[in-house]
Parts: sequence; structure tokens; C-alpha cells
Amino acid sequence: GPTHVEVTRDVLEGDLIDAAPPTPAQTPAGDVAPDLDRALERIRRAQHPVIVAGKGAWYPMVSAALVTLAEALEAPVCHTWEGHGAMPTVHPLSLGPYRVLESHPLVLSELAAADLIVGVGVRPGTEPFEALRGDYGERLLIFDSSDTPNGRYGPSIGSVGSLAASLRAVAANVRPSQSAGSARSMCAEAQRSLAHGLQVEMHRYAGTRPWHIGLAIGALSDRLTPDMVVTSDVSNVKLWVPFQLRTFGPHSHVQAGSWGTMGYALPAAIGAAFAYPRRTVVALAGDASFLMSSSDLVTLAQHRLPVIIGVHHDGQIGMINYMQRMAGREPFATDVGEVDYAKMAEAAGVKPIRVDDPSAIGGAWDAALAEPGPVLIEFIAGHEFPRPSPRRFVEQA
Repeated sequence: GPTHVEVTRDVLEGDLIDAAPPTPAQTPAGDVAPDLDRALERIRRAQHPVIVAGKGAWYPMVSAALVTLAEALEAPVCHTWEGHGAMPTVHPLSLGPYRVLESHPLVLSELAAADLIVGVGVRPGTEPFEALRGDYGERLLIFDSSDTPNGRYGPSIGSVGSLAASLRAVAANVRPSQSAGSARSMCAEAQRSLAHGLQVEMHRYAGTRPWHIGLAIGALSDRLTPDMVVTSDVSNVKLWVPFQLRTFGPHSHVQAGSWGTMGYALPAAIGAAFAYPRRTVVALAGDASFLMSSSDLVTLAQHRLPVIIGVHHDGQIGMINYMQRMAGREPFATDVGEVDYAKMAEAAGVKPIRVDDPSAIGGAWDAALAEPGPVLIEFIAGHEFPRPSPRRFVEQA
């Protein structure tokens, strides 16, 4: 994805510096962790292991090794918010979300029953790690890479390559656990209940106007193919995508991190289109987050990149509006103003499509996917809906 490089003012205004000529970066070593044996023995002894995929599992080589490990153990895999896509949600061992706003009830029941919880890419010090350690204590075993590995919570792993190699080494030396027989049926039920609960949720608001943006995300998910790349921005869209979007791997959902980087989706999509010129790339953004990088429309048009931008036009900085309401305050300074995003796209040389009614959503996606060049779809949808809740989805399923 995109990288931000900042040069401080004192350097810019200072004297010239003699710098060594640039050399290609070396790929970090993919050596197996030196203290892997202890972790391997714990995993071999486990009768009911469950895997939690965190942000560090999202790297493609780690994701592939994670799938290999899950299949070797026949262990269910849940994912954190930033781990969405690390374990393909279409995989029969994908269990569902852990602490993505809330946790899937079956995820919580499996974690409670587990005698070993393997956190892959769950970085110590992060919110998911603290929650896992607080709730499950010594049952937690961490596989994650660090510049300064210390082996306190798991093997000493110093690079992403080493993390992937260590996971593959474990997978090659374990057998399915005693709970393996029920893992796939449990995951199938978890996937079914979440999907059906989302259908109930969308049906509930089918006649509401302004309509629910989840209708557009669900229609995209229905059309998603394994080779497509989807990026998402910080907005109300970000809340729904981890629940609604099917993933076939990390590239299925490239999202802004937990720092709340608004304006991420479009430049990330441009980077993905340059990196994978034969793939269709979709960028999902709210109107406020899209405006923060909307000048990149010109770059998109100049290079005729096959990027589809889906803009949720609700006229609000939606997440801030919601947070202010939850704090018992009247929303202040959350209005974006009236902007015609379709005309903005047309002015930049990007094909515009405007969707005022949900009956046109499917046709809009189909038309955009058939275009060889860039397209912007402006979804005129609302924002005053309950936030996603896995617990609510499963209950209503």
C-alpha cells in the first residue's frame, strides 16, 4: 500500500549531506525461530486449539502459512479487525470476527473451550492481545514478528519471513487435534449464522430512505472474485466491510489501520492497480474520507487505471457523528456539505455512475466492472442506522 515519508524542516533547511548510494533492500531472513521447540510441544499437546489471526498475519506469506497451519491442526481461526482477510473468510476453517466492535458468539464459546489459543500476528501491547491475555492468561501462545523479539509470549521471531517459516515448520510437525472432528461444522454454523443475520439486517431496512450502505457492500461481495483487490477507508463503510465482504486472501480487503487514516482507500487502490495491472481494484470510502484524497482522481484518469471507487454519499463525517451521539451530545461540525461526486469524477475524466435507489445497486456494480478504465459510483445512502453487531446478527439469524 501507500507509504508516507516525511522529511523534517531542519533537514530540509540544513547543509547537504553526503549519502551512500541507495542499494536494494534485503529481504529479511526466513529462518525458523531458534526457540520454536517449546511452542511446538505446547501445540502438540493441545486437544482443543483455536487460532486468532491478527494484523501481523495479514502479510501474504504469513497468511498462506496460517492457512497451512490451520489445516494441519484442523483448528478454527477467528480474526481481529485488522486481521480480516488473513484467513480467507470463505475457508471452511474460518470461524468469524473477534473484537471487531464485538465478537461472534461462537468465537467466544470456542475461545472459552480452548486449551490453547494461538495468536498469529497478534502484537503484544495491542488491544486484542490485552483482551486475550486478560481473559485466557496462560492459554495464550503468540506467534508474531518483532524488531526486538524476547520470547516472552511465544517463539522469538525477528521478521515476517521468519514468522511464515516458523508457522510452516509447526504445520509440518503436527497432527489434527482431538477437537478436529467438529471444527468445520462449527465454522460452517458460524459462517451461516453471520451471513443470515446480515441478510435479516439488510431486509429490515430495505424500504428505509435514505437507504443502508450495507446494501451496496453486500452487492459487491456477491460479485467479488479471488483476483479482485478491495481497499477501504475510515468511514461508516469501514464498520460494515469486515462483516459483509467475503475474502479470498489478504488482497481481498486492504484497509486503513487502527490509527484512523482518512483518505487511504483511493491512493491505496492506485498503488494496487500499478502493482497488479491485470486485476480489478475497488476502493470503498465515505464522502469525507474520499475528499481527503480526491485530487488523486486526476492521477487515476491520466493513467486509465481499472479502479472502481464506491463513495458513500451521506453528507456526514459519519463515525464522528456517531461517536458524538453515543457521548450524549448533539453532533457538531460533522456536515460535509453538498458535493456532487459524480460531476467531480466526470470533470477529472473518470466515468461517473450515480445510485439514488438501492434497486440500481447491482446494475451499477455490473456496469462499473465491465468498464476497462476508472469509474466512480456515488451511492446516495444514509448513516442513521445501528452499528454492526455480531451478537445482534446471530440472534436475529
